[in-house]
Amino acid sequence: MNLSYNRKPSSKKRPNYSTLAFLKFSKFRFILSLKTSLIRSFY
Repeated sequence: MNLSYNRKPSSKKRPNYSTLAFLKFSKFRFILSLKTSLIRSFY
């Protein structure tokens, strides 16, 4: 994942919604990976 992508000057022209969506997506993937690791530990 590129964290430096948000620090580009071109991202300043866009609203902050893209960074919010990126944070939501990363959180969703983190929870998904946690769930899969839990399921693997049980089986």
